[in-house]
Amino acid sequence: MKKILFILILFMAMSQQGHAVLKEKDLGHTLHVLRLELYNKWTRQKERMKQMEERQKTQHARLVDITKRCETTSLILYSQGQDFTFDVAYACQEATTLYHEFKKSTIPFDQIKQNIEYEIANYDSLIYSLKLLPPVIVDTLENTDGKQSSFIIKVNEKDSLNENSTFMLDAQGIQDRAMCIEYAETLRKNMIIILKRLDKDNKHYTDLYLRVERLNDFAQKKYTDLQQSIFINPGTNYLQILAGIPRQWKRMRDDFNTKYKPLEERRNGRFQEYRSEWRGGIVLFASIFMLIYILGAVILSNVILRWLVPKRFRTEKFKQKRGTLIIAFAVLLFAIAVMTVRTLIHHNLMLMATGLMIEMAWLIAAIYISLVIRLKGEQITDGAKAYAPFILMSMIVICFRIILIPNTLVNIIFPPILLAFTIWQIIILKKSWKNMPTSDSIYCSISLFTMLASCILSWIGFTLMAVQIIVWWTFQLAAIATITSCYDLMEMYENGPLCRRIKKAYRDTVKEEEIRFKMKRGDFVDQTWVYDFVNRAFIPVCAVFSIITSIYMAAAIFNLRHLCISWFMQEIHVDRLFTASIYKFCIVAALFFIFKYINYLARSVWFRYRRNNKNFNATLARNIIALLIWAIYVMVVFLMLHVPGTGIAIVTGGLSTGMGFASKSLLENFFYGISLMSGRVRVGDYIECDGMIGKVESITYQSTQITTLDGSVVAILNSDLFSKNFKNLTRNHQYERLSIPFGVSYGTNVEDVRNMIVEGIKTLCKKTPDGRDIVTPKHPILVAFSDFGASSIDLLLVVWVLVDQKISFTAQAKEKIYQVLNENNIEIPFPQQDIYIRSITKSEQN
Repeated sequence: MKKILFILILFMAMSQQGHAVLKEKDLGHTLHVLRLELYNKWTRQKERMKQMEERQKTQHARLVDITKRCETTSLILYSQGQDFTFDVAYACQEATTLYHEFKKSTIPFDQIKQNIEYEIANYDSLIYSLKLLPPVIVDTLENTDGKQSSFIIKVNEKDSLNENSTFMLDAQGIQDRAMCIEYAETLRKNMIIILKRLDKDNKHYTDLYLRVERLNDFAQKKYTDLQQSIFINPGTNYLQILAGIPRQWKRMRDDFNTKYKPLEERRNGRFQEYRSEWRGGIVLFASIFMLIYILGAVILSNVILRWLVPKRFRTEKFKQKRGTLIIAFAVLLFAIAVMTVRTLIHHNLMLMATGLMIEMAWLIAAIYISLVIRLKGEQITDGAKAYAPFILMSMIVICFRIILIPNTLVNIIFPPILLAFTIWQIIILKKSWKNMPTSDSIYCSISLFTMLASCILSWIGFTLMAVQIIVWWTFQLAAIATITSCYDLMEMYENGPLCRRIKKAYRDTVKEEEIRFKMKRGDFVDQTWVYDFVNRAFIPVCAVFSIITSIYMAAAIFNLRHLCISWFMQEIHVDRLFTASIYKFCIVAALFFIFKYINYLARSVWFRYRRNNKNFNATLARNIIALLIWAIYVMVVFLMLHVPGTGIAIVTGGLSTGMGFASKSLLENFFYGISLMSGRVRVGDYIECDGMIGKVESITYQSTQITTLDGSVVAILNSDLFSKNFKNLTRNHQYERLSIPFGVSYGTNVEDVRNMIVEGIKTLCKKTPDGRDIVTPKHPILVAFSDFGASSIDLLLVVWVLVDQKISFTAQAKEKIYQVLNENNIEIPFPQQDIYIRSITKSEQN
């Protein structure tokens, strides 16, 4: 590709004008400058012609190489049998890869040719103009097709030869013109040579492109048949296979010999073995090669983690996780070793096998490293066992792919193996369920469900689909485990280094619990914005794209990646509503998390720099920011999905029809909500509505949620707040006047009682945990003379108390009044009545 691009740039550079002159002081000077420009151009062209010849040889070699690859791939593709699905998939992959590589290196021959022809025409005009200068030169010029054509010059020959004519070039001018003509004609001839070579290369290139395109078309047809056999047309179900086992066994044996038995040919009356890169001993060698490297990695991992790790790291926690660490480290060592060996080998089967094994090794390593990070010491053994059946099943499937196992062998041996591993997964999961985190229990349950579904599919004839599902969930499980580990690592970072850094910045004046609470609220956004971006946007976006990425990677089992991309990009047209695709839906979902983070960031930054403003309305600001950002998100989504105005009108019309009767109350609550957010009520205010007192927790466009003093949560429609004339108890300040009546007996010194009660209440004037005064110092504590009661002198204690402390303070104040009066032997009268009994005569008694 780089070589072709270089040739393209070279052709374009050679076709650019490099002999331009501007207006000089006279014609002679202009000719001299033009002569120097053409000389420089000619010098550069000679060097570029040499480079072009070298590059053209390289390009020719590349075309020959592509031609050989095309022929080889044709033989591979056209010779495959339908029962060898893995072989067919591999051949189709080679054909489509060749096509896409060749298509990416397309050279715009037509454009280059057009530029060169334009340049030749410029040289024609330049030479013609130079020969017209007196004295005129009449000559012929070779066209691009190689024919000779004469200039038709109509001039007066006497004027052209007369030295006394009005204008005539001097000796230096004639010499400069001759040199200019010579350079221009040389440059023009070279351009004609380049054009002829270009035409020749274009013909070869076009012929090869047609052959590669025809091969790709055949591969696409094979891909269609492959999709049909995997997803639509089931094979023979397993019960029927068992019923005809003798015939199936014979067919399997024939396919096995066809696939793996070494090729032989008869020479001089003797059979001689012919070695193939895809059959015979090489398959056994590849299998042994993998086993040796796996065993070597396991042994080396054991040695390192059991004996070479320093003693200070061999803690009890390390010992509990050592078994899983050995597996994870062994898989990593295996992957690194195979990657190193892969750079040194050129064998086709070994390249394919090592590539697949490296992918599988990284997936297994991701799963087990995730377990090491997330699970506790007492959980990790059960966790590793719970994942083992599915991982081993995945490795068996990859081995099928590596050795390109025939369909008959897959249909016979795969269903019982899958059934055995499914039963094993059930047993392991039943034992380990209670000793694993909820997340891993869910993941293992999905793995079990995947194996059950694959098992059923394989037994009813969809064996290849079962293989595809197993491979897909392997990639998806590795992605999910990695993402879950990232969240756990972010939580560790938050509770550890991040908390300590913020605490240090505030000089240890803030507690860690308070830091974590305020961090989630965005109070430390200047120090946590990168962490928040990773945690709130980057990881969720990766989770969204992990779905299609896993499907794409799993499609390699049957080499369906190119088709997978076409499925993702295939647009779904809903008439007059929208145009979308799976890929666009993923982008919409990813943008949701990005805009959610932007909303959080904008709100946190705004709050941070406006929080000290007394008139700052947090609720209104929060809702306005959210409204603006999500409105932009909706517009971006509409543009991505190509939602027309008619589609919006149809959706709006349908919604308005169903919500017409409810729109009045919705609009009322909406506008009342805006009115509340504008400052009448704020989150944290205490309000009283319909005899109910509570703290405002949230204000939306439809309702206001309050928490009452008894702990109940009540949502009140915004319209009801206005219709019932609510009271904001803390709009101006946080305090409410509290009046407590009490009485003392007649004859008591009221002034002494007043002083005693005031001093007693002052002992209750403390501060809340957040530093607020329970009793405001702005208003004095008063004991007022209220009335002359029937049995007592009625007094009234008046004090201004925090609204949220009113109930508890009222109880404490009443108790304090009783204690003060009791301690000072001041009688607290109770209702009493004197009864006078007079004497009664006997007559009155009768």
